[in-house]
Amino acid sequence: MIADRIIESLDQRDEAAFGEAMNDLRATVQSMSPAEVAAEAAALAAVVNRLPIGIGSSVAPALGAMCDLGARPGDVLDALVEGALRVLNNLEQFKQLCAQAGIETPNSGDDEAFPDTMSALIASEAVDMEPNRIAQYAEAWFAGNGWIQPVLYLCQREDVRAILPRREELTAAIESAREDLETAHWLYGLLLVLDDEQFVVLHRAGRKGWRCTMSGIGDNFQLHTLLAGHLAEATGVTAPTPVELAAADTGDLQPPDGIQGQYNLVGADGTWIWNEGRPADIPTLEGIRVVVLDPAPYARSWNAGRAYPKMPPTLTVDGELSAEEVDLWLGKVKPSER
Repeated sequence: MIADRIIESLDQRDEAAFGEAMNDLRATVQSMSPAEVAAEAAALAAVVNRLPIGIGSSVAPALGAMCDLGARPGDVLDALVEGALRVLNNLEQFKQLCAQAGIETPNSGDDEAFPDTMSALIASEAVDMEPNRIAQYAEAWFAGNGWIQPVLYLCQREDVRAILPRREELTAAIESAREDLETAHWLYGLLLVLDDEQFVVLHRAGRKGWRCTMSGIGDNFQLHTLLAGHLAEATGVTAPTPVELAAADTGDLQPPDGIQGQYNLVGADGTWIWNEGRPADIPTLEGIRVVVLDPAPYARSWNAGRAYPKMPPTLTVDGELSAEEVDLWLGKVKPSER
C-alpha cells in the first residue's frame, strides 16, 4: 500500500520520500477499487496527526476526498476531528504571541506573510518561547484551513453528521475561531444543522397548519424557499419557479433572476425569523420549533439558494393540522412584534 510508504517515510523523517508517496497516492487513488481506497485511508488516518500542522494540512483534505471514492467516514473522522481541534486550540496562543511581539495579527489566508511573521516572533525579546513551539502556533494559523476543510466537506453529509465525534467540543472550539479562519465560519454553521427535526408551520391569515420535518437545511433563506415550494397553493402565494426550487435543493446555486421571498417568517414568540439566520435559531414552544407564515411586509429577493452546495436538504410535510389543533397553536403563539 502507498500508505505503508508514507508511514515509513514518517518514521525515517524522509521528506522527499514522503512527498513522492503522497504524489503517487493522489495520482493513483482515482483508479483504485473502493476497498483499496478504504484501506489506504484507514492506514493514513492512523498516522496523520503525527505530521506537523503545516505538512498535514495538505494530507487531511486528501482523507476527506477519499470518502467519495470508497473510504468509510467512520474510519477517518476521529483523526480529522482530532486534527481540527489541534489547530483550533492553537489559534488563541498565536494571537497572544503576536500581541506580545507588538505585531499586527496577519491574515490567516496570506501564506506569504508566514516567513516574516515567524522571523518577527522569533526575534522579539518579549516572546520567550522555543522557535519550534512558535512554528507550531504559526502553522496552526496559516495552515489551519487545510485541517478544518475535510471536516467541513464531510459534514455536508447527513450520515457523517449523525456519527460526528466530539461535536460539543468541536463546536465550542470553533465558535471562537469563526472570525479567524474562513473554514471555521462555515463549519460552525454545519455543526448547528438540524436533522430529522420535526416542527410546526402555521399560516396565521388562513388559519391552517402542518407538521413538517427537515434535515440538512443550512439557513433560513433555503427554508423559506422550500416551505413556499410545498405550501404556496395552500397559503395563496406565488410558487417558486423550478430553478428557484432547484437552487434551494441540489441544482445550480444562483438562478439568473434570483429567488423571490413569499412570506415573513415569524417565531412563536413573535420575533421575526430572519432569512440570514439558521433553523437552529427558530424559537421553540413547548419543545417544538414553530414557524408562522405571515405576509411579506416588503419585497425580498436573494441570489443563492443554499449556503452549502454539497448538502442535500429534505423538507417533508407530514400532515395537515386539524382546525382544533390550529386554533390551539394560534392561541399560544404571539403576534408579530413588528
